[in-house]
Amino acid sequence: MVAERGPQVALRSDDGSFVLTWSEYAAHANAAAAGLAGLGVGRGDTVACWLVDRPELDLAHAGALRLGAVPFSLHPTLTREQTAHAIADAAARVLITEPVFLGAALVVRGAGRTPLRIIVLVEGADACALTWAELLDCAPAGLDPDLAARAVQPDDAATLIHGADGNAVAITHRQILGLIARGDEGDPMIRNQSLLGPYGRWRVADPV
Repeated sequence: MVAERGPQVALRSDDGSFVLTWSEYAAHANAAAAGLAGLGVGRGDTVACWLVDRPELDLAHAGALRLGAVPFSLHPTLTREQTAHAIADAAARVLITEPVFLGAALVVRGAGRTPLRIIVLVEGADACALTWAELLDCAPAGLDPDLAARAVQPDDAATLIHGADGNAVAITHRQILGLIARGDEGDPMIRNQSLLGPYGRWRVADPV
């Protein structure tokens, strides 16, 4: 995909103010993957993302998926208690978030009732969290995300969806590919909708 469509648009905002080509998207995703690997994230590990619509939401998901990890999004409207339950249920050790949620995230971590240990802040800086740049600097030398990506199996979990009871349901790579295939056959909006950026503004461009 990247070799064939490198200069074509991969990710864009609806208003066109932010655009990444496939080559740029791949580079950012690989950098995120390497940084997460440096934090000890690997195949089967969960990574929580508590973010509004922004590029890092997609890039964090893509980076985690490159490692065979299981990224999942926490909806911006969740309460602190709901967030703590979701993180505990998913056994997430790493949370990627932004300033508006940082205070609540620190309380969740400080309570000690979840596995959460590492918080990454995608904007700004705080002594209690890593910045996005610091995450990228965690990359171990010589890591090849392609090797980890090739080890991922169709029935491995790709993401988690939390139900009304707050408990997680795993969605596999096979299931996501099935959704994409059905979208290709029908509604073009389904085909264009990013499954990993669920809040509507960010789109993965139609590769057809």
